Amino acid sequence: MQTQRDFLTAALALAALLACVSPCPAWPAEADPFLPDPLQLLERMFGPDGAEDERALAAVEVSRKEELVLGREAVQAYLAALKDAKIRVVNRGRDVAYLRKLAETVRPRMTNADACPPLTIYLAETSMFEARAFSDGTLVFSRGLLDMAESEAALIGLVGHELSHLDRRHLITRLRRMKLAKANLQDARAGDVQAKFAAGLSLARLWTRPFRPEDEQQADLDGARWAYQAGYDPRELAKLIQAAAKQLPAFPLPGFLRSHPVSRERIDALAEHYVQLQKDEPKDKLYVGRENVRRRITRAEQEF
Repeated sequence: MQTQRDFLTAALALAALLACVSPCPAWPAEADPFLPDPLQLLERMFGPDGAEDERALAAVEVSRKEELVLGREAVQAYLAALKDAKIRVVNRGRDVAYLRKLAETVRPRMTNADACPPLTIYLAETSMFEARAFSDGTLVFSRGLLDMAESEAALIGLVGHELSHLDRRHLITRLRRMKLAKANLQDARAGDVQAKFAAGLSLARLWTRPFRPEDEQQADLDGARWAYQAGYDPRELAKLIQAAAKQLPAFPLPGFLRSHPVSRERIDALAEHYVQLQKDEPKDKLYVGRENVRRRITRAEQEF
């Protein structure tokens, strides 16, 4: 009960801060020019983790069992949300089998493949572009994504992106933040406003940055690299991201509200990555596989 009161105290302190934010002097030129001054302040507060934040998060231990439990609970909640939205979800059929084969093609290239739980693939019957990974090994893709993908190379890169989240344990960041906030509150002396405020900031990061853009960009690069190593053209992933960007809001979002880097940043990063891949391991011929994705036949089964 005391811990719950402490969480409430921290949340109220944060809410009071946000309510009292007033215009401030402009930050240096690198600040987002689309954001009014109050939002620039929040950007600095809730933007990318600093070195001290990274060290604190890395020190928080999360067992594989906790990771699996977190994933199962998240999957159940997500599937329930899809059901409430009347979106049908399937885990069998030709499309699911095709996605599973692509995932198993990429999986051996993961650094920690042996520690990755068995993969479970779902297909959500929605026209929206959707791809998600959960820490129990569940991957969810949407009909809209399949319809938008013009090549197997693009899908390989996208599947690799999701597997990268499992490989690098990006998905436990939320759990680490929750544990860190709880530890801060438990260790705080009675009436220690600074410690409770620190916990409030940690909680705020859960709300404003559930997935860190830096993790998403790393997953892009992993997906592109694994596709390249398998002989696919990683530039197809950039094309898919560009196509998916058309579904995003037209107005810019502050970085602390983004779950992914903006598309231009991602595409530029992938272009630079491709140049480096060619420099490190030149390849004259890279596979695209437009007919493969159309027929739902993997390259391993037949090249076109």
